[in-house]
Amino acid sequence: MKNDMFFFYEGFHPMFIIDYNSFNVVNINEKAKNLCNMDLSKVNRIEDFIPYVNIHIKDKIKIDYILRNKYIFHSWFDVYLKKINLENKDYIWIQLIDVSRYKTKEEEAKYIAYHDTVTNLPNRRYMDDYLKVIFNSAMRENKNIGLMFIDLDNFKSINDTYGHMAGDEALKTVSKHIKGALRKSDLIARFGGDEFLVILEDMPKIEIANSVAERIIEELQTPIIVKEKKIKITCSIGIGMFPEHGNDMESIINYADKAMYEAKRLGKNTYKKNY
Repeated sequence: MKNDMFFFYEGFHPMFIIDYNSFNVVNINEKAKNLCNMDLSKVNRIEDFIPYVNIHIKDKIKIDYILRNKYIFHSWFDVYLKKINLENKDYIWIQLIDVSRYKTKEEEAKYIAYHDTVTNLPNRRYMDDYLKVIFNSAMRENKNIGLMFIDLDNFKSINDTYGHMAGDEALKTVSKHIKGALRKSDLIARFGGDEFLVILEDMPKIEIANSVAERIIEELQTPIIVKEKKIKITCSIGIGMFPEHGNDMESIINYADKAMYEAKRLGKNTYKKNY
């Protein structure tokens, strides 16, 4: 134990020793003092620095935490907990290892995996996961959900005429216009190519979805600039409602997709909620 205590005081990582029963801090090393910006006399319970640590007290485990001190300093740590015995009394040895740089890279990778690289909107993978959550919630709470399938009209001609880089810039601008027409609670994702999906949560009546669709169409009446030329891009929108048009997300997406094609058949630049 003497070697362990030398390691405690001279170690490279912040360490705490807390009472096994009360979770009060009984000792901290210099690294922990610097991290918490206070000495032992001002440190009380370990939960002030590591939330809910008491529920993880076992013989020896590793967990992830974001540590917060009174200066709102946020950092990711691996937290190692080990039960020890000093002079016939049980304590918990806590060691913190900063993994913030790895977590930052992990979060960046996760963001890239779930967002479209052109528009920076959530992508289809993100939407698939998100839909599962909100559909389960809607079924439990007996709520309505609106879903819009949006397809840009004749967008291929922009790529063909001005090139794909110009097409990408047009997609960025159009996505911002669509997003600007939505409510704060709505979510838009790029579904693929020139297609977008909009989720309208907690929709008590179809008229709300109609109003949102009308705002999107109106928003896109303003021409955008593509290669120094003004181009008007319109869209066709299909609306599906849960549970009116299906009992699962795949059924609702298919319904909205067919309604969107009906809008195109009727001349484009409009929306349909049935087909």
